[in-house]
Amino acid sequence: MRKNIILIFLLLGLSGAAYYIWHQNRQTQKSTITADRGLTVASIDEVNKVVIKRAEEPPMVFSRKGNGWILNDNYDVDPAVFINIEVVLTKMRLSYVPNQASIPNIEKNIQKTGIQVDVYTGGEKPEKIFFVGGDAPQGSGTYMWLAGDDKPYVMQLPGVSGGLRSRFDQPFHNYRNKMIYNHRKEDIQSITVEYPKDNFSSFIIEKSVLGTGIKPLLDLPDKPDTPLNHVTLDRYIGYFGSMGIEGNINAFPGKDSIIVATPNCILTIEKKGNERIQHKFWPHDNYLDNRGTSRTPEEIRQQERMFIQTQDGDFYIAQQRVIGKIFAGYGDFFQ
Repeated sequence: MRKNIILIFLLLGLSGAAYYIWHQNRQTQKSTITADRGLTVASIDEVNKVVIKRAEEPPMVFSRKGNGWILNDNYDVDPAVFINIEVVLTKMRLSYVPNQASIPNIEKNIQKTGIQVDVYTGGEKPEKIFFVGGDAPQGSGTYMWLAGDDKPYVMQLPGVSGGLRSRFDQPFHNYRNKMIYNHRKEDIQSITVEYPKDNFSSFIIEKSVLGTGIKPLLDLPDKPDTPLNHVTLDRYIGYFGSMGIEGNINAFPGKDSIIVATPNCILTIEKKGNERIQHKFWPHDNYLDNRGTSRTPEEIRQQERMFIQTQDGDFYIAQQRVIGKIFAGYGDFFQ
């Protein structure tokens, strides 16, 4: 009899413990659902595509590519910018529920200027769709409305003041990767550097079965009298492993007059797989003072910034302290 009583109490204790664990899990799930209102995903690793649709703008489609993202199947995405979207999709939480009287105006604003965000997790249809409205007063968050829900919410990032709308409302070019060169040494087959205003400084670096070599693009009247510095040559190729621009300036008002002028440098990289990348460079400072005097690599390196045109027609500006080291002359490799 006593053993039966002990067994009953033991079973009651186990049942109580099981109920407690179940109840705590339910409370945790409930609080999570309450906190994010169903707008977030548990992990950004679940997401394979995000589509942002803004009024009177073409959709922006962010698709997963390896460890990063690609925009509209064509442009690498700047991870430093896209992380702001990733954080919202995983960490935004409820700030407060708008009062009933304000909902009609919020709905009207979202219908007029709202940003639609479609989040895909592998299927052909979005896992969730929500609409981003305007930022709420006093930096308390941003109005958001989950498709299928009956009311909007003001959402925020814990510990971060201000709204979230700007993270989904950047100009197209802001989302693009700002790395102009991001090539591994072993993938580069050749680098051709032409100085149209100083031809004797032009050169080509080529890899062959005999190793990596360099030669001038024109026969030089005075050839270097010192041996090739292989350390300098190897270091130069390494510069193209990580180099960024200041920004995309396709709307720059003087662009058309600049790109018809003779470039001060034309740099072409040939990679394995017959991939070819070419950029043309013009001195920014010379354009401002209308002198155009930078001809040699040394003179080009004295500039503060450079204009760059890509082979796809994009127009960039870059700081010389970042990209200046690529403007070497043939003779610099023999010092």
